[in-house]
Amino acid sequence: MLTRIAITLVLATLLAAVFIFPHTHVRAQGFGPEERFVCGVNERDEIFCTSYRGMEHGRWEKIPGALRQVVIREGHLWGVNRNGEMFYSDDFRAGDTHWIRLEGRAKEISVGHGVLCHVNDKDSIYCADEGIDTPRPRWHRAPDGANLKSISVN
Repeated sequence: MLTRIAITLVLATLLAAVFIFPHTHVRAQGFGPEERFVCGVNERDEIFCTSYRGMEHGRWEKIPGALRQVVIREGHLWGVNRNGEMFYSDDFRAGDTHWIRLEGRAKEISVGHGVLCHVNDKDSIYCADEGIDTPRPRWHRAPDGANLKSISVN
């Protein structure tokens, strides 16, 4: 029986958008350094990525880890797990993915043009433009009144 997988479609040159793809068997695929990527998670929080060209052929590669949301920009991958912990990886294409745990908790994240923002469980917004690929991003809280349940950065 085919199941539906919710996939967050994220390309290095596009804003995040959500699409539904039918579940398929995943085949490993090598990624080139200049590839545009599509990454997403399924209902079991498994992470899958493919090149934009590989997507049309069903060539998805399972990435180690468990996240409920992922964002990819310029070959770097950020994500949030079920516990609200944020993670970053710049080597997910290497086959031996190393995740860096970021300080703070989030229910959603977004990244663009060197700025990483997240929404926490109180709908408060925090953004950083320094250290976004380190364990301690330099978070700045948005002023009061900017309580949002979702955020997108461009």
